[in-house]
Amino acid sequence: MAPLIGIALQALPSLVGMFDDDAGEVAEKAASVVASVLGTANPVEARRRLEANPEIALQLKEALYNFQIQIEREKTKRLQSVNHTMQAETQAKHWWSSAWRPLWGALSAVTFFVAVIGILIIAYIAIKDKDPNAIAMIPMLVMQLTLLFGVPGAILGVASWHRGKEKRIQAGEH
Repeated sequence: MAPLIGIALQALPSLVGMFDDDAGEVAEKAASVVASVLGTANPVEARRRLEANPEIALQLKEALYNFQIQIEREKTKRLQSVNHTMQAETQAKHWWSSAWRPLWGALSAVTFFVAVIGILIIAYIAIKDKDPNAIAMIPMLVMQLTLLFGVPGAILGVASWHRGKEKRIQAGEH
């Protein structure tokens, strides 16, 4: 069904922005919408049907608009769930329930700083002693640290962005 995605994007270019989250899943659903409206999963036959009947093109656009609305509603539900959770955390009576994100951020920053200093020390010693094994170890360490800090970094980034947005709204910004 992958070739049908091109037809979907030609019919409704605004779908491109929807492929940022779950690209594969959204693309498959969009392709199935195209196939159901056009009555075929064959891209050559689908294009022929579109060119032969302009009314089908309008039906396809309408179906894709409805699909886009459905995806946006699902995203909104997920965001509402995240916001509800974050609001519940800030209202918690125990400090560890409301402060875990800032604490995690501070601990991650300190740990990241120590890791970078450690890599710099290894690099200095490796260059000073001309140790090829130590030099070869540096990219592996960096890769492992990237994996280690990538997920928490993404979580902290999203949490910080939403927290900043909340603060701006509280300050009167819309």
